[in-house]
Amino acid sequence: MGTEGYCDLMGGANKVEIAGWLRISRNNVDELLGELGVLALGRKYPWRRVIEGALGVEAKAADDLTNAPLMTISEAAEELGQPVDGLKAKILDGQLYLPPLYVFGPKRNRFVQSQLIECSRNPRNTFTELPLNKSLFLTSDETAGTLGCTLTDLEVEFGKTGCAEPKHVILTGGVKWYFKSEVQRICSELPEVQAANRKTPAPEFSGGVLGTAARFVVQSGPD
Repeated sequence: MGTEGYCDLMGGANKVEIAGWLRISRNNVDELLGELGVLALGRKYPWRRVIEGALGVEAKAADDLTNAPLMTISEAAEELGQPVDGLKAKILDGQLYLPPLYVFGPKRNRFVQSQLIECSRNPRNTFTELPLNKSLFLTSDETAGTLGCTLTDLEVEFGKTGCAEPKHVILTGGVKWYFKSEVQRICSELPEVQAANRKTPAPEFSGGVLGTAARFVVQSGPD
């Protein structure tokens, strides 16, 4: 498992160090953290701010994390002895009892390494849960309401291949919690919302609210 650029979780971190922890390119750090509502202080980010913002955990939970980068779904599959193809679908269907899976994008599926390893090696398939800060998330119902659609529409639209779903965490049992900051950003970028803010009539658009909000990407793959 890669640890390039990773350092102690105390103090401030630069983009190289954060990229090593998140397992992403340093060029994508500012964009990803910005979408999660995590702000920098000068040229660095306080480590606890990164952990709490990226994982949505309560402040006290940050101190309990081991000094290890996040784990990709491919690495998790290897640790679990499971095929990587279909692993995420099984988690969503509730077929596998596993720690929360963070979905930061089509190729950015991450586990907290200590949780996944503990679950994999525990005879009773248990792991230490990290308390999540619910104020940083929206449930699927709340997300649908914020975007002005039904829950069915939300699931159908985000189920399409290539549709960039808002960043979220898949909890045990397949329950999704969406990061509130990105849902609110997507909502604010809708033409009808922008028009309302300008106090002018909303322009016509096709594809429905979600069709306009969704961003299509070309990346593919399990990680």
